[in-house]
Amino acid sequence: MVSDGFAHTLKETRNMNVSVNKMYEDDGYKLNVIQYLASRGAGRPFPRTPLELIDSLQDFFTFCGLHKVPPTLGCFAVWNGVSIKHINTIEQDANDPRSGILSACKEAIRGFLELSAMDGSLNFTIYVHQNKVYYGSVENQSVTFKIDDNTSDLTPDEYKERVLMLQSDEYEVTDVESVSEQVEHHD
Repeated sequence: MVSDGFAHTLKETRNMNVSVNKMYEDDGYKLNVIQYLASRGAGRPFPRTPLELIDSLQDFFTFCGLHKVPPTLGCFAVWNGVSIKHINTIEQDANDPRSGILSACKEAIRGFLELSAMDGSLNFTIYVHQNKVYYGSVENQSVTFKIDDNTSDLTPDEYKERVLMLQSDEYEVTDVESVSEQVEHHD
């Protein structure tokens, strides 16, 4: 929980000062929805064909729309009587004809959540967290520094030429020897 002072001043912490009791201000509606999803899923086998899987997703979306419940991957898994781990196992099995369709189902759910995060109806932090946990998104950034040191590539003549260039008026350095003598005396 975030203190009231921060929860009302920082947009990212809006409503984070809410206690657990807040979850039941809907008189247990969300809990009843999950109870229904669990009992429905327990009585049905997971869709056996790609077409059954698409029909299941359509029915799930219809249910969510009618009951104003945000579709999530977890709820879709419960709707179908399995765990998210089971869904991921099927999705990763290239020999299972439902694999590609299951990936599309997951993306459809993520698409809804993404649109909701973009219009502000879903907390962006929750969206990012769900992407990491349920969809395997990773945040990483690498920085590569490359330093080219061409001093070793210069011949003695090229080195002398560069020193002479620095001594020219174009670079406003006219007496390199006096500068180097000042540095030596300073040490």
